[in-house]
Amino acid sequence: MRTAQASRLPGEGMDPEAVIRQARRRQRRRWLGAGVALVAVLAAAAAVIMAGGSGRRPRRPPPRW
Repeated sequence: MRTAQASRLPGEGMDPEAVIRQARRRQRRRWLGAGVALVAVLAAAAAVIMAGGSGRRPRRPPPRW
C-alpha cells in the first residue's frame, strides 16, 4: 500500500473554500448517479411488470344454463 506524499495531497496550496466546493460537487455527482440508477431500475421493473400482464391465470367463463 502506498501513502500520499505531502506535496501531492489534494487541495495543497488551494483555498479551503475551493476544496469544500469540489467535495460538494463530487457528492452531488454521486447522488445524481445514484438517482439515475434508481430511476432506471424502477423503469425496468415497471416494464417487466407491464409486459407480464396481471400475473394471474384467466378466469373460466361462467357455466351456461
